[in-house]
Amino acid sequence: MFLRFRSKEVVSTGRMVLILLGREGPNPVGRRNSFFCELLARSIADLVAQGETEQEKLDSYENHFYAPSAAEIEGEVNKEGSFELEKLEMIEVANKWGKEDGISAGLVFAKTVRASQGSMLAQHFGEAILDKMFDTYARLIDEELAKEDIRPITFVVVLKRKL
Repeated sequence: MFLRFRSKEVVSTGRMVLILLGREGPNPVGRRNSFFCELLARSIADLVAQGETEQEKLDSYENHFYAPSAAEIEGEVNKEGSFELEKLEMIEVANKWGKEDGISAGLVFAKTVRASQGSMLAQHFGEAILDKMFDTYARLIDEELAKEDIRPITFVVVLKRKL
């Protein structure tokens, strides 16, 4: 439906660029995909343990996430039919920031997740705890990346509207 509705907004031969998380192969379950969700859940659980939010709010929060493979993206574009897949590039995101600029990988990922999910989290848990939640999240990401090199997959997709 996303592609169908966007096709009504894009002029013929116009282009649309999508950047989305994905996965390398056909198996939808993998550490690269679950890693950041697990750490966000731990960040919220820490806030529960500190009395910053209620266990019921954590138990009732649901956030569904799906990371498609390149084949699935291509298949959906072809099946919908309004766009031609002009480019599909897989990028393995490096997590080694912080040497020159003092910005950690955890902070970069936490800011990215906050930009995309912050309003949903604020609606459910309240605005007041977001800073603490994402500070904890950034710290947990940095701690885990120091132990294990997790590199998420991102796809850059360029679609051209068919005539």
